[in-house]
Amino acid sequence: MKSKLVMLVCLAFLLALAIGCSGTDESPSAPDKAGNPQIMGQGLPPLYFIMEFNPADWSVTIRPKEMPREAGFDVTPWAKVTILSAVWIPSERNWYVTAQLRNTSQFKGYGVWAVFTEMGLKVLRNIDGFIYYGPQQKRVPFIAIRKDAPFREFPGYHVETQEVVIHWPIGVESWDPIEFYIDASWPDPRPLPMVEDLSQVNFPPPCYHYAIQAHVQDFQSPSADLTVWADLSSYGAGDNVPMFDDGEHADLDANDGIFGAEFDPGSIFGTYTFTVYAKDPQNNSMENDLLFGPIEFPPLPPIQWDTIEQGTQSGIHEEKFELIKDHDSWVAFWDMHGSNQFPPPPLPDVDFETKMVAVVMLGPKPDSCYTTEITNVDWSSENCGIMVYYNAVYPEPDCLCFDVINYPYHFITVPKSEFEYGFKGTDVPLICNCLEWTELSQGPMSGIAEQGEWQFTDQKSYEAFWDQLTGGGSEPPYVDFDTQMVFAFTQGTKPSSGYYINLIDICLNDFDELEVNYHRMIPGASCMVLWVITTPYLVVAAEKDPSPVIFKGVDEVYECD
Repeated sequence: MKSKLVMLVCLAFLLALAIGCSGTDESPSAPDKAGNPQIMGQGLPPLYFIMEFNPADWSVTIRPKEMPREAGFDVTPWAKVTILSAVWIPSERNWYVTAQLRNTSQFKGYGVWAVFTEMGLKVLRNIDGFIYYGPQQKRVPFIAIRKDAPFREFPGYHVETQEVVIHWPIGVESWDPIEFYIDASWPDPRPLPMVEDLSQVNFPPPCYHYAIQAHVQDFQSPSADLTVWADLSSYGAGDNVPMFDDGEHADLDANDGIFGAEFDPGSIFGTYTFTVYAKDPQNNSMENDLLFGPIEFPPLPPIQWDTIEQGTQSGIHEEKFELIKDHDSWVAFWDMHGSNQFPPPPLPDVDFETKMVAVVMLGPKPDSCYTTEITNVDWSSENCGIMVYYNAVYPEPDCLCFDVINYPYHFITVPKSEFEYGFKGTDVPLICNCLEWTELSQGPMSGIAEQGEWQFTDQKSYEAFWDQLTGGGSEPPYVDFDTQMVFAFTQGTKPSSGYYINLIDICLNDFDELEVNYHRMIPGASCMVLWVITTPYLVVAAEKDPSPVIFKGVDEVYECD
């Protein structure tokens, strides 16, 4: 909402650019200098001006030029610009300017702005915070002082001081004349919607997502009638991401002119340019850009949890997914849970100063094959907190089960936390012609750089493989080869973290073959990864079975919510 007055303040930078420029090459070479230049020809009416720098006496002359149109009204009573310091850093080709913007009167100024039409080889094409230069018409950003006042009102006696930066690209002489005019939009409305004050919003872990905000205003239409969207394609998040002013998309309050859009993280490295567009009902449009830099947050600590009790018979017969947070509630709950047992089970001891009890109960189920198991407790972006993950196991039609009503449950202790807990279940079939298996070892680094899959049925070949996998020097996990066998998988050399192997099942098919089904997991664009070489592997032990083995591995890309 400040771009018109913002452009007036650009005069401060451009005056500063003129300070200290000397020589005839294409790089400013003046020594660092602080203070105000000598400005000649002040007190001019609001016409079309040209500003020239004289390196001999460090003076800046502002003189009128023929105006291509009628000027607005005199805005100079409200807009006073002073350069407090200006420092040139040759290695960066940047001016660091401390400028002050003042309204020395007691009255308000409305819609004050300055338009710089030509700056050496740079030509300002749109009032969008970018300047074009050179034969290729390259667009480069600059930063201006922004007057933070509603509806571009410039309050009486307002003073604002900020450091601003303007970059002078190679090939542009900083002492070239600068042409500009000073004008005001009041009382006529500006036809273009304003897209200003773009900013980046970071939601730190456990949320793991970002948002952008933009202040969009139109003098002719309310914000509800504007169409606002963002091009986030440079980050892989889409080129037409809608932005909202409803108070629910990181956009502050509803209908306040602040539009927002949330998106999931991709890479945590580098910088990206996002463009926000706005269009009004008359198809007038405007755009502005934001330089976005994702932040790499330190990893959150793992969440420790322990099982209290797991089973299928309980005195509580309804479905429950809840947290028990104090001792009295825990006593009342345990009394109901053990009411169908004799003698009642002893109350497990829980330190409610540091812990809580997470309860998963599936309610009544028709036979003995239904079970439940909490599989993990981890940080989650879904609720910006912690999620309790559980499996709800149901039988396949060919399973032999007892016809008895049961009430599957699993109780665990979890840490007390200021973050919200949630529960998320997965329905898992009980496949009765499959082998049980246990994980022996898995990790991101192995000594085998090729993709592969193996079966071992004796100790000698198993030990030889383990030496190759680990480089030797350690004993392999124990396996009883009288009743067990070993399956091993490697994913090959991968460019980053996030790759791993997921064993699905080991089951007999219709041809009495033992199918080993597994997925080679690949991180998607929304996952934060470390760019290091990895060689993932997985080793498991399963029930021994003489059937011939068929490996069925597929690649699967997963996304990180």
